[in-house]
Amino acid sequence: MSTDPASASDDVAGAAYREAHAASEGDEMAQQMTDSVAAEERAREQAMGEVSDVLTNLDYALERARKALERIRKSGAHPNAEAATKDLVDALQAERKRFVQQTYFSVPNKTRMF
Repeated sequence: MSTDPASASDDVAGAAYREAHAASEGDEMAQQMTDSVAAEERAREQAMGEVSDVLTNLDYALERARKALERIRKSGAHPNAEAATKDLVDALQAERKRFVQQTYFSVPNKTRMF
């Protein structure tokens, strides 16, 4: 090891450079991780917005089918239409429930059980 003051100064400068360079690499890695998480979060929010839109449409369809069933029952004119509409209401309710459970309450990376 040299006792030359210029050499010692170079060693201190070299150490400072290495420390700053390591810190900047760490900052870059942290920024990349932050960007990755932010992009993933944006994608998740967009997907859940789509889910919300589908649920809104399902709710409208379900409400319309219920109104139709009520009117068909009041008229009593077409038993087959009443049965088919009742089946539709039941199916829409079941599908809505399944969709909500699979999207809002699902466990990632697990085998779907239904």
